[in-house]
Amino acid sequence: MRNRTGYRPKQRGLSLDQLIDEFSAAALAQFDAERRFRALASQGSPKKGLKILTNSMAPSLVAAR
Repeated sequence: MRNRTGYRPKQRGLSLDQLIDEFSAAALAQFDAERRFRALASQGSPKKGLKILTNSMAPSLVAAR
């Protein structure tokens, strides 16, 4: 079996069930991380968050010019 990314489960020694379990675990982890982020973001200060974000991005923006 080959999907459109060219990834073959058998190359890693995985059965189709194991591959589905692996993808499911990754999807659940991503969902949990986003849910946690949104919960924390709803309790925070947007002004303070933007200031932190701006300060953290400043060095990379300067380097890009």
